[in-house]
Amino acid sequence: MHYLVTYDISDSRIRERVSRICLDYGLLRFQKSAFIGLLSRPTFNDMKRSLGELKIEDADDIRFILLCTRCFGVAEQQNHRSFPELPRVIMT
Repeated sequence: MHYLVTYDISDSRIRERVSRICLDYGLLRFQKSAFIGLLSRPTFNDMKRSLGELKIEDADDIRFILLCTRCFGVAEQQNHRSFPELPRVIMT
């Protein structure tokens, strides 16, 4: 499945760790605090566990949004940049 991960984190060090974890799991950054990618459910659960181990403030958050292939295919954006091309590989 396609997963969209967004975050709003005030601590720069924690924000960098969230970014690194997302990249380590093969997600692609398409905005400063938004990543997207194809992950198997077990891999997603593992990534979510890794992110859950971080000490984030109560006012901060990390959001996980599941997108079906059909929904991802009809995503729209306002600017002229293209949406990131996702690899056809699902990490397990």
